[in-house]
Amino acid sequence: MAGLLPEEAHLVGHSSGAVAAVLAAALRPRAVLSLTLCEPPAFQLASGSVPAQQMASDLEKHLRKAGDDAQWLRGFLAIVGCSVVIPDRLPSSLAQGVQAVRAIRRLPWEAELPVDTLAAASFPKLVISGNHSRFRGCLRCPDGQPASPASLRHRRRHATPETGDAFNGTLAAFIQGAGVSGQQVQDR
Repeated sequence: MAGLLPEEAHLVGHSSGAVAAVLAAALRPRAVLSLTLCEPPAFQLASGSVPAQQMASDLEKHLRKAGDDAQWLRGFLAIVGCSVVIPDRLPSSLAQGVQAVRAIRRLPWEAELPVDTLAAASFPKLVISGNHSRFRGCLRCPDGQPASPASLRHRRRHATPETGDAFNGTLAAFIQGAGVSGQQVQDR
């Protein structure tokens, strides 16, 4: 992924893709204009957090469970705290996504994250969590600090991609703010 970055990029990752975005940003920090992580399962940054470690354990057990894809997806969503209605017969694109997640062999929270490199990076960072999510109590910024709206370099919003306009507006404002002399978006 780092090799695919252009010379200047706003890097955005969701879930496991957020962990990949962290790794890419650390490999090519000069190419990154901003880094946005939406519900990153980077539980290794919260090793002292009981909720984070419990969620990691619950997810690891669930990832190994057998069963049909719709039933499995319902269980997965219950663990992360999302109450989306899942049909008994999954659309093919959703079934493919479920099968890809179930095939994961190396869990995102097993990756060795370059915390020091990201802490030293000057680009702005945004960590996003939804109000529905158990992730809220587990999130840490890419430099290992707790995600907090009071933080000067990191912001956490309560919007995720499935919220549509709320997520898109948060992301657009952050990226726009990052493009103006690296200034941060202020909480609203």
